[in-house]
This record gives sequence, structure tokens and C-alpha cells, in this order.
Amino acid sequence: QKREYQSTVEDEAGNVTVQKAWGFGIMQSYTAYHLGFFESIGRSVSYCLRMGWVILGTVGQLITGQLGLDAVGGPLTTIGMTAEVARSGFRYFLDIVVMIDVNLAVMNLLPIPALDGCRIIFTAIEWIRRKPVNRKVEAIVHTVGLLLLFGFVILADINQLFFL
Repeated sequence: QKREYQSTVEDEAGNVTVQKAWGFGIMQSYTAYHLGFFESIGRSVSYCLRMGWVILGTVGQLITGQLGLDAVGGPLTTIGMTAEVARSGFRYFLDIVVMIDVNLAVMNLLPIPALDGCRIIFTAIEWIRRKPVNRKVEAIVHTVGLLLLFGFVILADINQLFFL
């Protein structure tokens, strides 16, 4: 049975530390700071950059086999996890929204056909060759990549929903 516990502590500076614990041994805490606008923006950018590096590291672990395919999910898995996290509170919901946004940005820049990263590769090839790549060839590459990407995402969700 899952039980949720929450405690709040405020220090002399007015910073609030919230600790949330679940009955099966998971504990998560955060401190709420009162910052100015520009410092908040700066910390947000650095947080997103750190998260982007973590996501790239995770992709590297998937490629090298250090992390199994059971760690991958598609849109249905993402929706389910978002709903589960949203039940924990608005602050946690904001965390997962940022994680999804940064994840989409990083993944979109990978050199996978049908994504922007592959389009960057084609642009670089055109820049080096100083003539355009055959548009039919590029269209075929992107179409095949898109179909493979859809297939992978569907299989990842099927794996998450039925086999784990």
C-alpha cells in the first residue's frame, strides 16, 4: 500500500524546504528559493543544459547497452508517467514538463532521419559539396527514417504496457 507523507520547513531567510516521502522508501525533497527574474532565468538555462547532458548520457547508455530497452517508452508511457507525477503535485508536474521539453529538443537534434539533426547533416553535405543533394533521395531517407521511428516508438510502448 502506497502512503504519502509531506513535511515543510522554513529557514531564517524565508526559504522553504518541502520533503515528500512515499511509504515504499522513496524520498524526494526540494528547496524553494525566492529569486529575482534574471537570476531565475539564468538558473533555468543552466538547469536545462545540465538536463540535456544527462539525456545525452542516457542515449549513450542505450547505444552501448548499459541501459536496456525497458528504459525506453513512447507517447503512451510518457502520458502515463506525466499523469502519475502530476498527482504528486504541481512542482513535480513542472519538473516533468521541463524534462519532456529538453528531451524533445535533444532528441530532435540527433542525426536520425526525419528529425532536424538529419536535416542539419544534409545541409552540411550540401555546403561541403556546394551543390544540393537529390531531393528524392533525401525524401526517401526521411520517409524510411520516419517509418522506422514510428515503429520503434510503437514497439517501445507495447514493451512498456504488456511486458513490464
